[in-house]
Amino acid sequence: MHWPSGQEYQEIVQNPRFCFEDSDLKHAEPVLNRLGLPRPSSGNFATVFRLKLNGREWAVKCFTRRIPEIQKRYREIGIHLSKYNPDFSVKFEYIERGIRAQGTWLPILKMDWVEGITLERFIEQNLQQPRSIERLSNDWLTLLQSLSNVNVAHGDLQHGNVLICNNQIKLIDYDGMFVPSLKGAQSNEIGHYNYQHPFRAPRDYDLHLDNFAGLVIYASLKAVSIDPSLWRSVRTDEDGLLFKKIDYQSPEKSDCFRRLTAHSDETIRNLVLRIKSSCGLPIENVQPVFSIVPRTPRTGLPDWIKDHVNNNKPQVTSCPKCGKALTKCTSSKLMMTYWECSAAPSCKYRRDDLDGLQARSSGMVPEPATSNQKSAGVSGTPGGPTAVPPPSSPIPPAPGINTNPGTGQIIISTGTNSSSPRTGTTPVQKITLTCNFCGHITRRLKKPSSIKCSKCGQISKL
Repeated sequence: MHWPSGQEYQEIVQNPRFCFEDSDLKHAEPVLNRLGLPRPSSGNFATVFRLKLNGREWAVKCFTRRIPEIQKRYREIGIHLSKYNPDFSVKFEYIERGIRAQGTWLPILKMDWVEGITLERFIEQNLQQPRSIERLSNDWLTLLQSLSNVNVAHGDLQHGNVLICNNQIKLIDYDGMFVPSLKGAQSNEIGHYNYQHPFRAPRDYDLHLDNFAGLVIYASLKAVSIDPSLWRSVRTDEDGLLFKKIDYQSPEKSDCFRRLTAHSDETIRNLVLRIKSSCGLPIENVQPVFSIVPRTPRTGLPDWIKDHVNNNKPQVTSCPKCGKALTKCTSSKLMMTYWECSAAPSCKYRRDDLDGLQARSSGMVPEPATSNQKSAGVSGTPGGPTAVPPPSSPIPPAPGINTNPGTGQIIISTGTNSSSPRTGTTPVQKITLTCNFCGHITRRLKKPSSIKCSKCGQISKL
């Protein structure tokens, strides 16, 4: 049987009403190229077209050759994914009477269109923002763990099948995907040559399929996040990331491996050595990278803030005012951690612990237990640190303390003005405000909407 080429499909898709039987696709319009023809995206054995209808969009995959048991494979994949509905998947439908070509109905795959950028384009666009690439490397580990959790192997993890959509990773092209119900069959493809184990063959069709490619992609992301110059200096094949097929086939002769194993960063060296050693192992013995690499919690602060924070600065552990040691304190009431001078309350220096703030804002680190209480007789001034009790028996917070959870910048305490010489009158209630930047204390008769510290000049909103 003759299967149409990508160019022949391009001519056929010009008339959706005639070539499609699906009710959505019949009334949809293809996205056109500069020549006014349906814009194709060609792959190994299929061509994909983008169609639109009333705000909805689909990717229509038209096959250019026969794939053994393709209907059964997609039926089993669809059933399995529908049980879990994982975040990385894209909704699809296999249509047996999909497109009419030369009077014959041929199958198609109808998928929801996903708007995003491919993996290599994301790296190129963020070379000046390595923290974004670092975050993506952590997300990649999470994705690999998710695939394992739902007993799925994609089978062709590579830059063209990984889309970054609104800071979320989506996987497309499920032709080589493995699910448990397909065990015993052979793979109809062996994946992109620049990502796959050198020993991979069609008989390798099990849950271990993604271990090598997952390691290659993670190592590339991690290395570029540490040293962005590697993207220009080491990458020699535009159809891949840092590594290529010849590196896996001849690890000892690989110039890429030689340069990266001599890199000054230990993490890069270890990851490349892991790839190098995996090349000589049977493919089923390659360990998943998420099981050997510790994961860094994803912080909740946006990249534009983190780019202004120099995390490479040494941690200041002494008070810049009096030279005494700083002590790290925690407060569940203020929802923050901070550094305080050990000479408090005589020295009122205190500053935020930005690392703790980032970790808790991500939801990855639990709120610390309640810490030190206020010093007796000093309203609004933190006392010295005390032992933190276990969560089952927290120390109750000092009365009268409030804060704006959105900023956590001001400590408010209400107190009685007992200095009035008159007797028999109601004491005046005052509010004590403690600047969270320098610890300076002021008192007000009423709560202002914001306050400018008279000592350090910082403005905080309530």
